[in-house]
Amino acid sequence: MNSRLLVPAALLSALVPVCAAAQEPAACNQDFDGVGAPALPAGWRTADATPGAGWQTLAGSADGGVNAAHLADHGAHRYQAGLLSPIFVVPAAGAVLHFRQRRAYSWANTVGVLEIAIDGHAFTDIIAAGGEFLAGGYDGRSFASNPLGARRAWLAAPAAYAETRVRLPAAARGKPVQLRFRAGSGGTGDESPGWYLDSIACASR
Repeated sequence: MNSRLLVPAALLSALVPVCAAAQEPAACNQDFDGVGAPALPAGWRTADATPGAGWQTLAGSADGGVNAAHLADHGAHRYQAGLLSPIFVVPAAGAVLHFRQRRAYSWANTVGVLEIAIDGHAFTDIIAAGGEFLAGGYDGRSFASNPLGARRAWLAAPAAYAETRVRLPAAARGKPVQLRFRAGSGGTGDESPGWYLDSIACASR
C-alpha cells in the first residue's frame, strides 16, 4: 500500500484551492518523484552543506513512490545544511503544512529544525515566527555547541516515517514565503543515515 494514503483523504479536496491561491502548485506539493536521483526538483535547492553533497533525492527510501529528499548525517563533522523550498504565496485564509519524515541522526549531536522566511525577511524558526505544530513537533533541544545554537529541535528518532503537521504563522497569510528544513551537527557524533523528507503538501487544514 502506498503510505502516502496515510494523509487524511479529506485533505485532498483542500489541496487544490490552496495551491491555486498560491499560483505555484509545485511549490505547495512535492513528493520528489518527478526527478531522477540525486537531483532535486526545480525550485528546490540545498545550501550551506559542508561536508558532503547536502540535500539530494534518494531512490528506494521514500514514504511511498520512488524518491525522498535526503541528507546524510556526517555527525563526526561540525556542519549545517538546509533544504530550501521554492517561494510561494500563503492563502489569505492561512494554511497547514503537512509532510512525512524519518530521522536517523547521530544521537543528540545532530538535530533538525523547520524555518520560514516571510515576505523576503530573514529565516526564523517556525514556532518563533508564530507557527503551531499540530502533530510531530519538536521533541528535544540542541546543544549550544551545535551550529544551530541551543534551541528546540527534532532529535534522533526510530527510523520510520511519521507525519508532521504545522499551521503556518498568521503573519504569513497572503505573503510570499520560503521554507527551510535545516540540520546541524556539533561534530562529536558519527556517520548516520540522516534525515528523510517526503509527501510535502499545503492544505487549508
